[in-house]
Amino acid sequence: MRTKYYMVHPRATLKKLISRFRARSDISFWKACSGLYAGRKIFVIGNGPSLKAADLDMLEGNISIASNRINLIYDECRWRPTFHTVVDPLVWEKYSTEIQQNAEYVCIPSILPS
Repeated sequence: MRTKYYMVHPRATLKKLISRFRARSDISFWKACSGLYAGRKIFVIGNGPSLKAADLDMLEGNISIASNRINLIYDECRWRPTFHTVVDPLVWEKYSTEIQQNAEYVCIPSILPS
């Protein structure tokens, strides 16, 4: 499976860049997702201390969105997110290879190197 990359601006930066083409193309990705999974459940996974790998395996095959260091639980489960968002530059620097190998879509701010 080839990972698809989409650059997504942080909300604070987006207002400053809204008139630029690149910002519009970032927004167009999220607009294109509108209705894409209509009628299906989509799960947003938080990375808190109560997160259990067994719970994630029950989500396998469902659409899910996770962020930043969710990859640290991969050794304990089969589940992988459909969308993995990363906004922390240090997380991206350290884990970008692993993140790219395990998510269908990787969404990062344009300020991070791809």
